Amino acid sequence: MPKTQEVLNYARAIDHGFARLQEIPVRGRLIRELHAILLEKVRGSDQQPGEFRSVQNFIGAVADIRKAKFVPPPPSEVVRCMDQLDRFMNSEDRQLPLLVRLGLAHDQFEAIHPFRDGNGRVGRIILPLLLCTYERIESPTLYLSAYFEQHKQQYTDRLLRVSVEGDYHGFVRFFLEAVKATADDSVRRAEALLKLREGYRSQLQSMRSGLPLSQLVDTLFEHPSLSIASAASVLGVSDVTAANHLRKLAELHMLTEVTGRRRDQRYVAQDLLRVAHEDL
Repeated sequence: MPKTQEVLNYARAIDHGFARLQEIPVRGRLIRELHAILLEKVRGSDQQPGEFRSVQNFIGAVADIRKAKFVPPPPSEVVRCMDQLDRFMNSEDRQLPLLVRLGLAHDQFEAIHPFRDGNGRVGRIILPLLLCTYERIESPTLYLSAYFEQHKQQYTDRLLRVSVEGDYHGFVRFFLEAVKATADDSVRRAEALLKLREGYRSQLQSMRSGLPLSQLVDTLFEHPSLSIASAASVLGVSDVTAANHLRKLAELHMLTEVTGRRRDQRYVAQDLLRVAHEDL
């Protein structure tokens, strides 16, 4: 459950952040709001969610701060450092290419480590929001978390070398590689999802109830899990009719019933989730 809750929190936070971009930029206030959502009911929920830290933290699995790999600024400097980062992230200065600025902003956020816990989660979620701010993508769909996790040792080493050796070039190069790899992966998945949807539509074309089933299929590509009630709401039909349509999609192997119950059933598009999340 904790990992599932983290994923749900991430989805809620990204939706909240994207909506808030219409009102405020990516800066301290919004970042604190995202932090509060990300830490709800998961690890770190007792570590001042939504507030900048008031204690000294450090990085490294040691008890003595003198043996830590990295020590961020003291709590008295966090607000000042974040104010400077806010100005950098929202500056009109175009001397540096956008993605270079984004990489430098990410490095500085991680170096400030403004929260007691959850800094990595927040640092990653603001990246697609910043790309939306700069109008490089229309919605926050470029997620670098998987690449950073896959190359975790290199990622943390590159961050550390910036602080220890001033090796900004090395981190920015790593960051740009992450963006390229993630963008290429997103394109492959988008193409695979489009192919899957067209295949489903072709299967349904000759069926008498093909139209409502096609509506449900299209809905799955936004919400890959449907209850009978949610399907009824999408189609504007009774629960009984919606249940019949869901069972038909299950018979066609487009959906799988996952509860095993006779009532309050829920169906999941397993093939869609596989394309979206597994290695291609």
